[in-house]
Amino acid sequence: MERLIVITDQDVIEAHHLPEMLHYVQPSATKVSVTDILPLKSAVELLERQLLGMAKEKYGTTTKMAEALGVDQSTISRKLGRWKL
Repeated sequence: MERLIVITDQDVIEAHHLPEMLHYVQPSATKVSVTDILPLKSAVELLERQLLGMAKEKYGTTTKMAEALGVDQSTISRKLGRWKL
């Protein structure tokens, strides 16, 4: 995600910006909107929090969340604990 934010010169990251191996993502989930300038680290954290909140609401368990987000279950647990989601 960080790489996409850095190399994309548009305000919205779309499916055609993603590497070929990630084109399986549902079209409704591929739009990221940036409305103001902020530190890159903050932007990445905000995006992660949004994705985790959405995944938690949709999937409920850390195992299903991890599968949907393409990370290990331990990563999901650690990030949920960090942000108390």
